[in-house]
Amino acid sequence: MSLLLLLLLSTLIPLITCTLPHYCSTPSSTFSSTSRVPPLTTSTLSTNPNLTILSTSATIRHGARTPYEPSFCWSGYLDSPSSVWDCTTSMVMTTTPTSSSTYTRDSNLLFKKVYDGFTPPITNELKGTCHVGQLIDTGVQQETINGEALRQAYVGDDVNLNLFPTEGSHLGSSGSIDGKVYFRGDDQQRTLMSGQILVEALFPTTEDNSGDENVLVDWHTGDYDSDPIYPNSNICPRLGELQKEAVNSKDFQAFNNSVEAQELERVMQDDLGGADWMHILDCQMTSICTGRPLPSVLDDFVEDDDDSMFSRIYRHASDQLGKVYEYNDGEYAKLSMAPVLGEILEKVLLPSLSATSRSELSTLLHITSGHDTTVMPLLSALRIWDTKWAPYASMVVIETYHASDVDGSGVKNYESERALRIVYNGEVITGKLQGCEEGKELCDLKVLVDYLQTFATSNRDCSLSSPPSPSPSGGNESSSPLISTSGWLIILFLTTAFTTVVTSFLVSNRIAKEEGRQFKALVNGDEGRGEMRQYADSNDI
Repeated sequence: MSLLLLLLLSTLIPLITCTLPHYCSTPSSTFSSTSRVPPLTTSTLSTNPNLTILSTSATIRHGARTPYEPSFCWSGYLDSPSSVWDCTTSMVMTTTPTSSSTYTRDSNLLFKKVYDGFTPPITNELKGTCHVGQLIDTGVQQETINGEALRQAYVGDDVNLNLFPTEGSHLGSSGSIDGKVYFRGDDQQRTLMSGQILVEALFPTTEDNSGDENVLVDWHTGDYDSDPIYPNSNICPRLGELQKEAVNSKDFQAFNNSVEAQELERVMQDDLGGADWMHILDCQMTSICTGRPLPSVLDDFVEDDDDSMFSRIYRHASDQLGKVYEYNDGEYAKLSMAPVLGEILEKVLLPSLSATSRSELSTLLHITSGHDTTVMPLLSALRIWDTKWAPYASMVVIETYHASDVDGSGVKNYESERALRIVYNGEVITGKLQGCEEGKELCDLKVLVDYLQTFATSNRDCSLSSPPSPSPSGGNESSSPLISTSGWLIILFLTTAFTTVVTSFLVSNRIAKEEGRQFKALVNGDEGRGEMRQYADSNDI
């Protein structure tokens, strides 16, 4: 082999090994503030000369993070030095009295939450100063880019195409946008921090508000275990039932009994020491995206959609979840995301459908900070998902416009005189919505509103279609002559005690598990292949 060829190979190898999956959302020319929300095309503007933006909804996935279930990664993961995670990002806290509180705060103290409170051999689960699922520096950078992209798109001096003017568009008493924005997220560190970093980049401190102190911004959240921001079978039992139906369907069974599935299952069991499908993607991506080593069988990624074992396992894990979301025309996705889409419908879309100017609207910008298992089922419910796993810091943007007749002649491009545009990670996908014209940036807003009104509501029907059957005895405890009254009391006491212990364990176990809470499944061996193995805490991913 010639010296020239060796030099060429030595130059190319680092380029190959530095390639990361699209999932990682590595800040670059393809993930930048200028590419996340493209401006309307010249063609669209020329055919809609009287276009005026009314409102926008943005739903994001949190940025890059630490693993959330490291104990379920491949064999030897926890023994590797690379399983130690140290973080420089942290939450800062303070207290704020309510208007009715007798407590008054006269202090400028802020409290930094630092995960170094243990003395070895006691350690955090990730052994360093990070906690499971915590946002990392790259995630901060990603959400800053998202915030800057939203600012470039919606803050400016074009009264027709910008939501807020450049001057005075900041939060706080000296700003002009309080009451016109709504921020929502679940109560997890990575979603709270991702959303707040985005907002800080969207409405940064400038000369005209640098003197403001203690600017309070409402961030709407709730109990994580009761949150519908992810597919939550705790509050909607019908989701668990639909999940079983999807997994037992002929399509899923054929997929999960294929030759490819059997080969991948062998790798999972034999080469990866019994890794499970529920967590493998998390372990893969948190490792490769941060430059941590992978097991040799997975250390073959070259580029997205290649035939490497890394990509094959990633695709199979994605398809398992996708087949649940897409089952029966997206029934699972629509039911799970009904409250999230219902909020967007009520706060953004319906008001825009009847408004002629932004002054008539109470919410101009609505932001939801969630998970991959917020973004993917949302897109699936809208029937516009590409079935690929949502990368870190993914963002779905829905814009509404007032679009009056073109030249005053009464000719309308949109019957309702309201239009919408949908952008997903920088790509305009409006034309994928059923009822909209493929390839067109804009579509009649009423198309989406009419569709959402068929299912998008918090008042959804989550009841089981097949209620549990009564016991053979008909529930009559006295029908058994073998157990005395005192015996029943003892059984009742033991059952109550056992239930208390189990419930305590499950509650503490839920605190440690975090992502999406939906696809509680893993593929068993040959006998149980394709069946959902049910867990007591049945909604984590």
